[in-house]
Amino acid sequence: AVLGILLTLVGLFAIKICLDTSHHVLHNCGVGPGSDQEARLETMWTKLGHFLDGCDPTRRKMPRQCPGFSQTFPANEMPFVNYLEVLERDFKCTGVCRFGARPIFVKSISTRKAPRCATSLAAHLELMMYMTGLPAAAMGVILLVVTVCLAGYDHL
Repeated sequence: AVLGILLTLVGLFAIKICLDTSHHVLHNCGVGPGSDQEARLETMWTKLGHFLDGCDPTRRKMPRQCPGFSQTFPANEMPFVNYLEVLERDFKCTGVCRFGARPIFVKSISTRKAPRCATSLAAHLELMMYMTGLPAAAMGVILLVVTVCLAGYDHL
């Protein structure tokens, strides 16, 4: 019974965290408490865009191909640059919080059709909730029901 309760609580906690974070990223991206990382990513996106426009206004080059890339983006900023590249490539999104941003890393993305990355991340968080939190909570409830049923069974 304890395992069933624990599994249910862990599943419900995962659901709450995923939904809260998804809602925050979708509706309050870069604004308010808890938005430091989103704001920093948006600032980095803008910095990358300005850097690329200065190097190649047509945006045919990759940012790393531009002279001065390693000086403009030192080692402590590279995790953010890499994360933004992965977001754009894997989620086919542009910008972080802003709608209609021009792509930086994936040249085949249409600006008009691409969602902002905050929207894609929110959808991904909801998917993770369905893939982890919901099954864990359901298994906990099932385990709890089976435990209660077997506890009342006298012929074991």
